[in-house]
Amino acid sequence: MSGLLWMDEGTGGAVVAVMLVPIGLGMGLVVPSLTAVLLNDIAADRAGTAAGILNSFRQTGGALAVAVLGASVADRGGFVVDLRVALCVAAVMLVVTTAAALMLPVSR
Repeated sequence: MSGLLWMDEGTGGAVVAVMLVPIGLGMGLVVPSLTAVLLNDIAADRAGTAAGILNSFRQTGGALAVAVLGASVADRGGFVVDLRVALCVAAVMLVVTTAAALMLPVSR
């Protein structure tokens, strides 16, 4: 993901595609694991609700990200700058959620 921070207007499409492959592979590995962890700690009668909430928030976040970046490109063509801001926000959110997850009590 950090490789995308260093691209500019002259970066070719093939280079961007190669930099996006690890993100796609990582999401493919993370989402099923996240769902399994979530559902393991939820009572069986609430598992459907928990999975629905998780997927709703995931879909909403993806839709908002596409809408905001699309609006920024259509508005002034500042895609690279806005992409850098979005990636920095994502990195900060990753650190915050990781810290919050590490503070959760371990139940066995």
